Amino acid sequence: EGSSFQYRGPHLMNVEIAIEKVRKSATNEAVQGAAAAIQRYAEMFAYRAACTFTDVEQYLNMLIRTNEEATMNATVSLLEFAETLRQNSTVANCSSELGETIGSKEHRSRLCAYIFSIKLTHKLLSARKDLVDRFLPDWAEIVNEWKASLSLSPSNEEEKAQQLQPGDDLILLAVQQLLYSDSSSNSYSSAKFVSAVLLESAIEHSPDNAYLKFAAMDVYHQLDA
Repeated sequence: EGSSFQYRGPHLMNVEIAIEKVRKSATNEAVQGAAAAIQRYAEMFAYRAACTFTDVEQYLNMLIRTNEEATMNATVSLLEFAETLRQNSTVANCSSELGETIGSKEHRSRLCAYIFSIKLTHKLLSARKDLVDRFLPDWAEIVNEWKASLSLSPSNEEEKAQQLQPGDDLILLAVQQLLYSDSSSNSYSSAKFVSAVLLESAIEHSPDNAYLKFAAMDVYHQLDA
């Protein structure tokens, strides 16, 4: 427990055990227990393992497919946790409003947790669209966090060109949110244009990121560009 390099497996097994109870009987108690197990796992690893969301995604998929009555409280609880985690791990606001200076290691840790919080929020809201207005963060906030993450880039231009930037996922998440949120509104064309600009900016800083390029191709196709 005290090690700074804890293995994820034993702790992930606790989530599996909690989920198995849901598989057997999706009672409110079992679902709440599974949500609590996921939260405990995230509290332990979101700040230090970029794969934390991948670890729990299959369990989230099962929870959001469980009957609505049993999952409502659990979903809200996890969304509230994600919101708190996002607010506690933001860097852009701390730096600009409080004049706080943090080291590179702490910044990377917060960035890891921030990305996890956005992914968790998006996943849960995909099944609970009635909670979007309450829990979906502003896409501009996500972009500001990406801008702040650029300070983590190598100072050497050659090294910078050869590495993926640690905040690349934030642009992909912001674009995903932009296109999803405005897909049925009159501002959809504007959202696609903004998405294209964001992706171009991200590719300029991270030219070897294929995911950014594929996303940009999709947006350009939608723009008939």
